[in-house]
Amino acid sequence: MSNNDFFGSINSDGLTERSPLVRPAQAGGSNAKVDPYSSLFPASDEVAAQGLSSMEAQVRLERVGPNALEENEKPWWKLLLSFYIGPMAYLIELAVVVTLALRDWADFGVLFGLLNINAGIGFYEANKAGNAVAALKSALTPVAMVKRDGEWTEIDKANLVPGDLIRLRMGDVVPADCILLPLANATDVLEIDQAALTGESIPAKKASGDLCYAGSSVKRGDGDAWVKATGKQSFFGKSAALIAGVEAKSHFEQVLESITKVLIAVAFVLVTALIVARVIQQSTAKGKDLNGKFMGNLTKQALVLLVASIPIALPAVSTGTMAIGARTLSKENVIVSRLSAIEEMAAVDILCSDKTGTLTKNELTLDDPWLNPIHPELTRADIVLASALGCDPDPANAKDAIDSCILESAARELDAGFLSAHHVLSHEAFNPVTKRTMGEVEDPNGRRFRVCKGAPQVLFNLTNEDGSTTFDAGDRGRVNQAMEELAERGLRPVGVAWEVDGTWQYLGLLSFLDPPRDDTKTTIEQANELGVEVRMITGDHVAIAKETCRRLGMGSDIQGSEFFRRMHEETDEYIAQVIEEADGFGEVLPEDKYAVVDILMQNGHVCGMTGDGVNDAPALKRADVGIAVEGCTSAARAASDFVILSPGLSVIILAINLSRTIFSRMRNYVIYRVASSLYVLMFVFLAVVVYNVEIPALVLVLITLLNDGTIMTIAYDNVPISPRPVEWRLVRVVIIAIVLGVLGVAESSAAVFLSHTHGYGFNLGRKIDVPTSNGATMQINDKTYEDNQRSTVAYLALSLGGQLSIFIARTPSFFFTRAPAALLAGAVAFAALAASLLARYWPFGQDLEGISWSDIGAVWVIILVMVVVKDIAKVIVYKILDSAEARLGSSSTESRLEDRVMAFATVDRDAVRPDLRFFALPISDRIAPLPYSTI
Repeated sequence: MSNNDFFGSINSDGLTERSPLVRPAQAGGSNAKVDPYSSLFPASDEVAAQGLSSMEAQVRLERVGPNALEENEKPWWKLLLSFYIGPMAYLIELAVVVTLALRDWADFGVLFGLLNINAGIGFYEANKAGNAVAALKSALTPVAMVKRDGEWTEIDKANLVPGDLIRLRMGDVVPADCILLPLANATDVLEIDQAALTGESIPAKKASGDLCYAGSSVKRGDGDAWVKATGKQSFFGKSAALIAGVEAKSHFEQVLESITKVLIAVAFVLVTALIVARVIQQSTAKGKDLNGKFMGNLTKQALVLLVASIPIALPAVSTGTMAIGARTLSKENVIVSRLSAIEEMAAVDILCSDKTGTLTKNELTLDDPWLNPIHPELTRADIVLASALGCDPDPANAKDAIDSCILESAARELDAGFLSAHHVLSHEAFNPVTKRTMGEVEDPNGRRFRVCKGAPQVLFNLTNEDGSTTFDAGDRGRVNQAMEELAERGLRPVGVAWEVDGTWQYLGLLSFLDPPRDDTKTTIEQANELGVEVRMITGDHVAIAKETCRRLGMGSDIQGSEFFRRMHEETDEYIAQVIEEADGFGEVLPEDKYAVVDILMQNGHVCGMTGDGVNDAPALKRADVGIAVEGCTSAARAASDFVILSPGLSVIILAINLSRTIFSRMRNYVIYRVASSLYVLMFVFLAVVVYNVEIPALVLVLITLLNDGTIMTIAYDNVPISPRPVEWRLVRVVIIAIVLGVLGVAESSAAVFLSHTHGYGFNLGRKIDVPTSNGATMQINDKTYEDNQRSTVAYLALSLGGQLSIFIARTPSFFFTRAPAALLAGAVAFAALAASLLARYWPFGQDLEGISWSDIGAVWVIILVMVVVKDIAKVIVYKILDSAEARLGSSSTESRLEDRVMAFATVDRDAVRPDLRFFALPISDRIAPLPYSTI
């Protein structure tokens, strides 16, 4: 007997077969099948009727724990503290301590402020994320009606234990996985809405022995049930466990962590070499020694150089850039709960999607009916009218999903006056024994007739008034053929007949379908054009999934429950290949969705997931990008990175395009920032050790602040939208950054060298009068003043070279081929002007002196010439990389090198992945409570 008796062989439950209760004493023979949960039930009906005793319930509660979901919520102070931990934070903290010890209040204030701004930004973003487990808990009813010590009482549902006898009433949320007991009337059924759990749009009809799941709701009927599994052992609890187990850093966090560690490693090498060289210089110079002031300044300079070499403004730049995208999406009724997901959306190449409520409307609608060809005069209106008259006419009675759909269609398609002119004189309700409804109707002319609707085969048993057989072999053949065609398309048939003048006529078959959203097909086509493959993952029957795919223009290779049930028998390679090649998946459970997403991610895909139900929450949480659609449950909303508030999916295309734009801006920033770090590290080392030019710590802080302040405007830069999913390709990024950094060192070195020779417009130094022995004076060059000015030249070259490198890093082609945003260009102009004014009127002391406008002009000429040189070199390197990639393939050398770079990241996704082999077991084994033999 199917769970959905109305539809014959199609199981609307989509989850499990019948699980009849068989106690060992009732099993006949040694080979009789014994239910694995029989130990939960009392040994006799007399004991069973009393329910558990309070003492027994307490023992079981202590053994298995409360019927509640565990939360692993981190306290806010621990979350905040976590942003003061890590390579970047440690380095800044060390610099803060040193500047404090040296009482260098200006540097201390700047570094301390940067440390707290970074932590505050990170904490703000993390604290915004919803708690998915808490949302799941809110979906469960707080109390349950249970029989204890022979008395019905209402208790906190957290105190339920396996073996409890509970009562389910219309409107209740099922508090735990339970097995339904025989109903008061053998013809009664319970209708359970499991849409949030299974994705099934039609309520499942449950009879004695059927399993009801925690979190589902009772739509019709009342009944008693035995609790089978509670808490984390329940079907609902497994979903919560999957969600709680997903903790991994985003791709962008991993990329920046890897780059930061590489930069720190390089910086430590060069800074160590700098310290050693300066100590040797100081100790060997005449009249100088390694005093405390020297060592203090050297230590501060080394730490500030380390800080300047890492992207300390990254949180502000990345958050600002992605926050702009979040504000843009909010205008389209999309909430972004995790900002880094905007960047990850750019790389998504597979978008997995739930069907019910996501691709479809989650509204059961009447599809095109099959009209019996032996009655050519029949129209759609005739069969809609007949089926509506076969529904319960009493508006006070609750309607099942089929009757509600039929009545809504009738109200929409038929004249209201004509429909109301028909009077239903009597009505026989549906029950699982007859599997049909029957009504006697009087039309506007006073003529009486009967209508019948129900399981298509059942109508074959109708007899005429004279007792003759209603339908011959031809009628049966036509109906059966139509049923098979509808079933192949996943459409759910209901037969409709009426009796006129004592003779029954088979009018046809109604078919029902959850229709696609109005913009779903267009959205899928646009996603495909953008290189994003859309795959359906649904709890619905495979046939229904295939029909929906057909209507949406998606592939038809749909894997069903059989594949998931035998996963534990197959090799990892085979499983990965099947999932890689499939167009979609049907009859899946929440853990199956999770497994599909997880394996696709293991296969190297960046995976997105859309959904709306509790059953989607684990996969939404696991995916690189989770998207909850309009009308979603609180659990789906909390597990997602994006929440769509308005109907339709077209906004996903906007999010993809916007994310790719933001990705391009972030990649340009990373190229620029890595190049700048290498530039500063190498040049300062050469300036101090080789050129004998001092670069005070304050100069490095100013350069860092001006450059990072300017680059924040990259959030508004003009960039093209990539037609394909984008990825970091770190090897390419690092190579381009190294080229720009090395040439940057060359340009600043050229400025310092030419200023040392006093050529090309440089006129450094000043003459001072020195008295002679005969009372006259002579002019000599002030060497100290000249050295201080040379340090100013180095500062100006560093600052201008870094600022103008932004224009080079922002495009792989020549910098003049794409105009920058006005805000970015204005910020660079302001920073360059500020650097020039500081070079002319240096106000801070720190062993620097202002230089003339002609000297500033000379630095500008050198930098502008080198900008052209760097830009040409960049274009050549890009072409070389493109040629090498085309020759070797993008997955060869570059991929291996990138793996080594990413190895610096500390994330281990495998460490947070649950054992999916467990979920390949039959569902009855997966939700089994703990054994009670020891209780």
